[in-house]
Amino acid sequence: MKKMMLSIIIVFGLSTVINVCTTNSVIVAEAKQEEKTLFDKGWKNFKKKWEKAMNPNHRNLSIVEFKGKEESYPGMFYKGEVRSYLFVGAETKSMKSKKFRSVSVVGFISPEKQNSDYNTLVAGVKLIQIANPNISIEMVKEIAYGHLGLGEEFLVDGTKKTYSYKGVKYTAEYTADDKHPDNGIFTLTVEKE
Repeated sequence: MKKMMLSIIIVFGLSTVINVCTTNSVIVAEAKQEEKTLFDKGWKNFKKKWEKAMNPNHRNLSIVEFKGKEESYPGMFYKGEVRSYLFVGAETKSMKSKKFRSVSVVGFISPEKQNSDYNTLVAGVKLIQIANPNISIEMVKEIAYGHLGLGEEFLVDGTKKTYSYKGVKYTAEYTADDKHPDNGIFTLTVEKE
């Protein structure tokens, strides 16, 4: 009887230790996941993540040429060019911070720019994917196509859609040119709430 009681106490004690270790491991793992979002990284890391996300299927969109930075309340705004019609940007939380408050893609869509519509929408979907790599590819697709409605039908003047998920806000907008309705500007912004 003493051996059985001692065994129960040992098993109970070990299970408590395992539970505590497992719980702590989960908390540490969750904290590490939060650190890996694009918002917690600087411009160089943004460019690396962009390049990795675009290769091998979209090599023509993989290089971001740094175009400078400027003051933008409350922080700095970094600008990069992917194509002559496609740009990326990132705004820091404050002047001294390297952490981003928001990241964005801006594309000038025109029939004169071959594949500008397709490439701009691809860039928008990829931005959703790299902004928070902790969400599944299925969720990226759901946000992009289900909630924001990205696709050819999205490119209608005045379209603006917003969706929030796990503390991140996604906003997609399209504005047509008044003089040339086939031309327009697509913007996708991803920001921490």
